[in-house]
Amino acid sequence: MRDGTILRADIFRPLSDGPCPVILLRLPYDKSVLTEPWFPSEVRYFVPRGYICVAQDVRGTYTSEGTFHPFRDETPDTVDTIEWAAGIEGSNGKVVMTGQSYLGSVQVQAAAEKPAPLVAISPVSPLLDFTDNGFRRGGAVESSFYFAWATNMAIREARRHGREEAATALATLTEDRPVDAFPPLSRSNGLHAPFDEVLQQYDAVAPWVRQLLDEAGRPEGGGYLSTRRLVPNISVPSLYVTSWYDAFLGGSLNAYAEGTSTGAAPTHLVIGPWEHAHYGAPQSIAGEIDFGPTAELDLFSLLEQFFAPLTGLGPREPVPGVRYFTMGINEWRSADAWPPASTPVRLFLHSAGGPVTSGPTGTLDAIAPTDGASTAADEWTHEPKAPVPSTGGQTWAIPAGPRDQSALVERADVLAFDSEPLPSAVEVTGAVRAKAWLETDAASADVIAALVDIHPDGRRYPVTQGILRLGTESEPLHEKGPIAFDIDLWATSHVFLAGHRISVQIASSDFPHWDVNPSDGKPWPTSSAPEPAHHRLLHDAAHPSAITLPTIG
Repeated sequence: MRDGTILRADIFRPLSDGPCPVILLRLPYDKSVLTEPWFPSEVRYFVPRGYICVAQDVRGTYTSEGTFHPFRDETPDTVDTIEWAAGIEGSNGKVVMTGQSYLGSVQVQAAAEKPAPLVAISPVSPLLDFTDNGFRRGGAVESSFYFAWATNMAIREARRHGREEAATALATLTEDRPVDAFPPLSRSNGLHAPFDEVLQQYDAVAPWVRQLLDEAGRPEGGGYLSTRRLVPNISVPSLYVTSWYDAFLGGSLNAYAEGTSTGAAPTHLVIGPWEHAHYGAPQSIAGEIDFGPTAELDLFSLLEQFFAPLTGLGPREPVPGVRYFTMGINEWRSADAWPPASTPVRLFLHSAGGPVTSGPTGTLDAIAPTDGASTAADEWTHEPKAPVPSTGGQTWAIPAGPRDQSALVERADVLAFDSEPLPSAVEVTGAVRAKAWLETDAASADVIAALVDIHPDGRRYPVTQGILRLGTESEPLHEKGPIAFDIDLWATSHVFLAGHRISVQIASSDFPHWDVNPSDGKPWPTSSAPEPAHHRLLHDAAHPSAITLPTIG
């Protein structure tokens, strides 16, 4: 590298004669995994099809020198590796990149620097925004993902330096299952107050665990990862692959939007119905739902179709601008752009009011509240020591995807607003937004909104969700009266079938998906005495809590 650090790579060459393009993968998880018989890797697919494959351990991991600090050094290291790979024996000078998650992030970081040999990228499920896509979302910490991943990487770092005692101590912070499975923090550690006492256990081995949380709390992710900063500088064709139940869905949607708005190079998007881990093997199941064989995507074949005309390996049928999977009817669709044209429909949350007990709280319809109508508020208590348990959704390291949430609405801290059974199917495709009007006696509060499909047998499956945290110790919510929480539920493509119901669920915690708001307005790590809070969701004409759905047809 430009600073003299040596990063090591494996090179796999095809048997064919003549110069070949290079496909580059950079990962912190051990490059040797790419040749394991059980792993569906790019090496096994692309090398026989005329590509030189280069797999590299990133700085400070496995065979490479240096110190691992996630993402900090990946921009210069990836650029240097691209330029080196373009000049290796047998290369035709053209380099493409692909790979999932961390392997996708480094592509975007490098492409923004415009290295000359790079001709295309295809990030799969990449983490692209520290602030609102992976480490934090809506002001809350993505606790299950971040600490499962960070603890695993910190343990690897400790073992790399022969610090087995430190690795064992870190493993005790997580749930009792194999570390290779990326377990989240145990419940007691995830709810420990002050949480800074847990963070301190990382400091000696992996100080970046704390530092990245701080970076994610700053505008634009502290400068490491930000689609708004990076993507407008990308000038090579890009194919983003993501999924409706991916914890990083929002970042890919933002990257596509930024890429198409700048127009610097063709930007493509594929959205499937899976969870985070779609790699090479086709899959159709997410959570408790099998979307059928049509949901299976031959990812490597798609990548070959995308890369071939850009690398000198001949023409292929053009890749559509957008391919997305519509759940409910379970079919793939193609479009020139995302999102497709739609009609916004606003559905209002109505309630009988009073304390929430159990079961559905109220109704959902297109009739706006009017002056003088009965508009009592819903009241519930947020108890930080007994948060709502995470059940499916766009998360990672814990059971994700569409999972039945019927048990949640029996709780007194989960509100559910259900439509009547639908006389005909309703398609929702595009961005989903909700506005919840809240009164609270707390300094800070979270509102979590979920769009839910209720099946005729009563099962409740989350379609998409979002969170927003507002209020601080210096600017407490309880001094402000009614507060509008404008919640970004990212996007979906889903058909609510005839006989099903549309529901909106509201809660003030979802743990361990997100960290629990301590209510006192203090930063999460330093709050030593989380406090119960009393919330009221408003429904009157001046404060109409509602969800806006992009409908088609």
